[in-house]
Amino acid sequence: MTVTSAMIPPRWRPVAYYAAVVVGIALAVIGLGELLLLGILGWFDAATLDDMYPGASVHRMHVLAQAVVAWLIAVGILIQPWRSPRTLGPAIAALVTLVAYTSAAMVAGVFDPLAVIGVAALSVIVWAHPGRSARRLLPFRGSMLVLGAPLIAGSIALAGQQFVVQLSATSADPHAAIGHYGFTAAMAISLTVAALIGATPLPGRAITAWLAVGGALYYGLASIVFPTEASSLGVAGGAVALITAAAYTVGLGTSRTAAGEPAAVRPHAQPLA
Repeated sequence: MTVTSAMIPPRWRPVAYYAAVVVGIALAVIGLGELLLLGILGWFDAATLDDMYPGASVHRMHVLAQAVVAWLIAVGILIQPWRSPRTLGPAIAALVTLVAYTSAAMVAGVFDPLAVIGVAALSVIVWAHPGRSARRLLPFRGSMLVLGAPLIAGSIALAGQQFVVQLSATSADPHAAIGHYGFTAAMAISLTVAALIGATPLPGRAITAWLAVGGALYYGLASIVFPTEASSLGVAGGAVALITAAAYTVGLGTSRTAAGEPAAVRPHAQPLA
């Protein structure tokens, strides 16, 4: 028996799950709305963007990176009311993403209590999840891992590079001063984890894999459109990101991920243990 099982009887798991989902949704509405909005406005020309959010154009790529983070977290939380095993993968991806983002904020000297509460809520969601009995990360599926390797490797490289820049930058750097390189590193970590989950037998792997593809396409395209902005991959790097995302998409099609997904289970049909 685990410590959590001893503290909370199995029959109370659905209660803990839904309570955490309610908290998570409330935090998502409060904390992620503006980042998601900026994920749209960030594509506007500098004058228009600065009219709506003064100074935001200087941090354009970092704003777009944070929008990817917000999207991964929001999807992982907002689909939980269905209480289907298929929402487990996105929940784990959201948890890792929020942990990475919160850690980046702390490195920059910013403590966000709402993010810490969000980490706690997502931890409970993952622990009490209806798909918890199928929490297996191995074995990896070869085709997905091979075709996803370029995307995973590229995301790891971006995370490492941005983390080094964040730690080595001086206080005169306007991006480092507010932790933006660290937030971009958190985005890259989240894409890495989402892509890896897509190559596992975990319930919800297909949804999570598509989130990784969408994030890579979004940031790659932004890098092509805004090649000179800080943390942009440039035209060549952006094109590589699009190609790696396309390769991973081929893996999604050839492996027929949806075929192995467990069927949705109604709450009243869930086992209590």
